Amino acid sequence: MAKKPIKVVDPGVTLSDIVKATEAGAIIYTFKEEYEPLIASGMVEVNAAIVDPDNSEAIATRATQAGIEFVKSGGSAAVSVPDAPVKKEKMQFEIEQGIEIPANGARSGRETVYPFDKLEVGQSIFIPNTEAKPDAAKSIASTISSTHARFSVADPSGKTRIVMKGEKKGETVPVMIKTRTFTVRAGEKDGVKGARVWRTA
Repeated sequence: MAKKPIKVVDPGVTLSDIVKATEAGAIIYTFKEEYEPLIASGMVEVNAAIVDPDNSEAIATRATQAGIEFVKSGGSAAVSVPDAPVKKEKMQFEIEQGIEIPANGARSGRETVYPFDKLEVGQSIFIPNTEAKPDAAKSIASTISSTHARFSVADPSGKTRIVMKGEKKGETVPVMIKTRTFTVRAGEKDGVKGARVWRTA
């Protein structure tokens, strides 16, 4: 049976997330800044041949036995690693109304912890650049397409299409229609650079 992909949780996948996916026999995709420290500590291994269909920079990652034991022991297992990875603090985002969308190209991307489901049409959130993700607009890109997919429904007319790539290549699937749309632009707020995401429909 094919493994079921699990989308990464942004910002920052924890070792616990990876262990859960590994034990469930599933695939979890992570970015370089997420998997490199864990590889260095012997907690995970990656397969660069398996990439996220929505973002080629994210690759399949699984926990090693040392990583599994470390998580199950609550961080007290005697494994030869420098330090345990620390879960990043969850960001808080302010929903704002009435900010116009700049005339730049939109990007698309992967599902995250951002409160897109709470946005009404015309509202937006600002996501600041961070040291881990210095280009928020680029990092959030794949999040938007995954969000579009999450808010899509099968075409009521029954139209179908054939998948041309990925794990479902060759399969016939329903044509999906977006029920909500979002747009992301690089921007700035209070002197801080980052990205702004609008709900446009």
